[in-house]
Parts: sequence; structure tokens; C-alpha cells
Amino acid sequence: MELINKTLSGFQTRDIKVVQFGEGNFLRGFADYMIDIANKKNLFNGNIVLVKPVAYGDVERFNKQECQYTVLLRGIIEGKDYV
Repeated sequence: MELINKTLSGFQTRDIKVVQFGEGNFLRGFADYMIDIANKKNLFNGNIVLVKPVAYGDVERFNKQECQYTVLLRGIIEGKDYV
């Protein structure tokens, strides 16, 4: 299987250092994003493994994205729109 998303994102295989219970948007969009930033700055050097702790819910779409999650930041910096 061709890994398109992981190729585009520059995914790197690292030791798993975080076990995340749950697949919620807050964890992926905030906590996981902070770990991604730390990895890019060579401050952490670790990956996350997700554990689905309940029978309900669906992670199929997440799996189809090769477990990649896109974060889009928007706001205002020094009076100018930031996207």
C-alpha cells in the first residue's frame, strides 16, 4: 500500500513514547499537535500510539488517513489575519 499522507507530512518512525487513550479531536488537535511541534524542534523525538478504550465509535476514517491528522490554525497576529 502506498503511503501518500505519511509521505506528504514527512512522517518519521520514532520510538513510541506516548500512549493515548481515546481518539478525540481535542487530543489529536491540541496535545498531539504540541508533541508534533516538539518533534519538529528536536525536543521530544517520540511518536504516539492510540488506544481505542471503548467498543463504540469509529476510527476507520482516521485509519484511511494513515493516522495523520491535519491541524489548521487561524487567528490574528499583529493585526493581520493568520491562516
